[in-house]
Amino acid sequence: MHVAGYYLNLMFHYHPKFKANYKVKWGMYDYLERMGGDIDEISKNDAQIESFKRKSGFFSSQMAQRALKMKTPSHWWE
Repeated sequence: MHVAGYYLNLMFHYHPKFKANYKVKWGMYDYLERMGGDIDEISKNDAQIESFKRKSGFFSSQMAQRALKMKTPSHWWE
């Protein structure tokens, strides 16, 4: 769970020097499997994480980008 919190923390993840090493990535996907339920739900979560990583879809909107500077990570994810 701590790895997921780190990986999904936008203040870390969107920092120009952010690099998730193998252990962090493995921990993130291990967490998804443990919490995600069936494979279809895990796949949906994985697709959303890909959008988050690439700042695409909702994550590319002006609202989401502006909120990066104005909200805490927990409020931003809400």
